[in-house]
Formats: sequence, structure tokens, C-alpha cells
Amino acid sequence: AQINIYPGTYTQNLVITKSIRLVAADPDQPPLLVPEDPSKPVITITSKSAFSVELCLLKVANAINSSGILIANASHVTIKDAIISGNRIGILVRGKGAEGSSDLVIAGSSIQGNLEAGVSINGSVSNLTIYGNNIIDNEGGGIRIEANSTINSIRINFNHIYGNGIGIDNPTQVEINAKNNWWGSASGPSLYGSGTSSVDSISGLVNFTPWLRAPLRSEADGSGVMAYRSYASPDVEISFPETNVSVILRGSSAEIFVASYAQNPAETISGMIQKWVDVYLPSVPNELNEVIVRLYYRVQELPSPLDESSLVMLYLSDSQWSMCSDSLLNVANDYVACRIRSDTAPSLEDLNALAFGLAVRWIPTTKTITLTKTITRTVTS
Repeated sequence: AQINIYPGTYTQNLVITKSIRLVAADPDQPPLLVPEDPSKPVITITSKSAFSVELCLLKVANAINSSGILIANASHVTIKDAIISGNRIGILVRGKGAEGSSDLVIAGSSIQGNLEAGVSINGSVSNLTIYGNNIIDNEGGGIRIEANSTINSIRINFNHIYGNGIGIDNPTQVEINAKNNWWGSASGPSLYGSGTSSVDSISGLVNFTPWLRAPLRSEADGSGVMAYRSYASPDVEISFPETNVSVILRGSSAEIFVASYAQNPAETISGMIQKWVDVYLPSVPNELNEVIVRLYYRVQELPSPLDESSLVMLYLSDSQWSMCSDSLLNVANDYVACRIRSDTAPSLEDLNALAFGLAVRWIPTTKTITLTKTITRTVTS
């Protein structure tokens, strides 16, 4: 079932025990949900249904003695494009027993200005994916995992995490995947205890390499950043319209993340168009034999329409832009493509974090000039 919530302020402590989708009726005017009792969560989710619970385009605030959203022993929960602020904890994920909380997604949201932590993970939690969020300026830390927790498959990718002091704190013995995040600096996060007001530190078993070397573009609604995820089947073009990217897989299906940079993640080169994206495959299946990344453009973005025939695809290698070894220009459909295989540069193994860009390749031309020598003779008769 879907419930459309109209603009306004709603005062209540909501408990969700079954599959439902709560969404703003007007995306430009998301409703504000505040607690009737600020010592309890604004929204508590306990559903273990095989069908999902989705919260989309909501504002959740003012649970100053509790959490904005509590996920308690629940599964198949998605929080997307939300604005969560002014709570003691923005989102608390809690699990008890063998099952705990699992199959959870927090995406495209602003988790900002909470008093104790942006996201807190406590107990048995598995298969949690956090991507495309602004997790910033939370006083007690960005993402905090309690020491007694039993975690599995926690992934935190393509987020802005800064202004929290400690960006991620993981005291458990299980490493978490926190690749490809923006920490407030092109140099990545700082060491534990040395975080600043703008650059966060990390603590514990956190795999944060590689990190983003530039911030991502913000969503128009002011919630998260432009990072998107999809499961692609082989031989099907999957489009990410907001990033001007499409991806085709050959040989196998796979999970794909695509993100759009707000600025150049490396040194600018001559002739470069203001268009940079990141493509990430968390896992490259053995059956996958080719990935085709298409980056679309508009002729108006070029220095001159005459430059269109010189477009090439570049990728980021060791902080420098290099030319894709197998690149294709399709003028009729306004895109440049990079074919990626095990024998190309970049290769399939590089897809754990790749930044792509577009540039005009200035092709030197050779001209043949014929010189005519004129001889003047004076003839005396």
C-alpha cells in the first residue's frame, strides 16, 4: 500500500509493523514529521515482511531525546530522499537475536545536525547499504557502530561525510566497506582523533580506500548527492539520466553505482568539458567479460561545434587523466563510449573505483604547401 502525505506538519509517534510506502504527495514540499513525545522515535519500523517498507521525501525532526527513525528487528526497509535533522540520533538501526535487522537501504538523504550521531548501528545488523547521502555536522559522529554489535555486509559508498569529527567509528572486528566517500578533503579522511570541523576522521576497521577526490553534485531537492545504484542484466542498457551515463554489461549481471562530480577530481587538462562521473562495481563476476560506459553530451557544452569529431573518453589513473584504450564516438546519438575488458586500459579490475571524463582531443593536422618560384629574365634583342 502507498500513502501520499500532503504538505504540512504532522505531530505523532508513528509505528510501522507491515509493508507500506510513505511518500510526499508534493516532492517540492515534503511533509514535516515531528514527535508528539520527543523521548520516543518519530517513526519506528518493526516490519519483518518479505515486502518492503519505504519512506520517501519526508522530513523527520525534533526527537531530541530519541531517534528520528528507529529500525528495530526489521527487514526490507528503504529510506530515500529524506531530510533528517535535530534529533538525538538521526537513524538508529537496532537488531536483536539471530535475525536482527537486515536488507536495509539509506539513500539520497540529508542526515544533518543531529545531536549524538547521524546513523547509529546497534546489535545484529546485516546487508545495510548507505549511499548518496549528506551525513554532515552531526555532533557525536557521522556513522557510529556500537562495540557489542554483530555486523555483516555493511557498505557505505558515495556519501559526503564531514563536519562530524569522527566520520565512521567501527570498534567491531568486522571490516566495513567505506570506499568512494567524500570526507571534506581531496586527501581523504584524517586519522582517529585528528578530525577537524571540515575533515572527518575514521576509527576501527574501515576500508576507506579509494576515496573521492572531489565532492559530488547535490540533488536539486537539497537532500542527498547524485549517486545512484542499479542491478544490471547482461546486454541491457541501464541509464542513469541525472549523470548522463548509461552502462551495458556483457556476459553477466552485476550491481553498479554511478555518481556525478561537482568539480574535476584531478588536474584539469586542456580542452576538458565540465563533465566527470564515477562508475563502481562492488564485485566483478568471473563471467563478466565487458563493460561499456557511455557518457552523453550536448553540442552546446563543447568549446565549438567543430570540436565534436575530436571527443574522446578519459579515465582517472594515478590522479591523472588518461585516454581510454578502446573508445568510440557516436555523433548521431551524442555520446562517447569506453569499452572495458581484461585487455583494455582501464581494465575490468579497475572498476572498483573509476572516474571518467570527457575532453576534446586536439588532433594536429599536416598541411602540404606547394611553393612556386618565379624567375624573371631580361632578354636583350
